[in-house]
Amino acid sequence: MKTLKNLCWILLIALLYTGEVHAQKRQKTDPDWTINLEGKYLWSRIGADGTILAANKDNLMGIDPASGKQKWKLERLANLKPENFDVIPATPLAFVKDKRGFYFDYLLINTSTGTITGDSKALGLVNSTGAWMVPPINAALI
Repeated sequence: MKTLKNLCWILLIALLYTGEVHAQKRQKTDPDWTINLEGKYLWSRIGADGTILAANKDNLMGIDPASGKQKWKLERLANLKPENFDVIPATPLAFVKDKRGFYFDYLLINTSTGTITGDSKALGLVNSTGAWMVPPINAALI
C-alpha cells in the first residue's frame, strides 16, 4: 500500500513538472510578419498550396504565408462576399461568382498565381445557373 502511495506522489509530481514545461513553451511572441490589406477586411481562406486568400472592400489578394508578402491582387473582385467564393479541394483553383448587375459572371481563378483561367463572360455566356467541377474528366461545367 505504501508503495502505491509513493507511486501516486511520483506520478503527481511528474504531471505537475510536465505541465510547467508546457506552460513555459507557450509564451507570447511577436508575429513573424504583418500586412496592410489596403481596405476594410471582409474574410479569408487558405488555398491548396497554403496561400492566404484575403478579401477586402477594394480587392481579393493572395498572400505568401511564409513571408507575408502579397503574391497577387484582383481589384475586379472588390467587396467579394464569402458565399460567392469556393475553393476547389485538392487543386489550386477556386470558383468565383462575380456580381454583374442582375447576373453573375463565373470565374475560375488560380489561387497560387491570381490568374483568371476561365471567365463565363469571355466565353459569351450571358447567364448561367452555376458552376461545377467534373472530376472524372478534369473539367468545369458552367
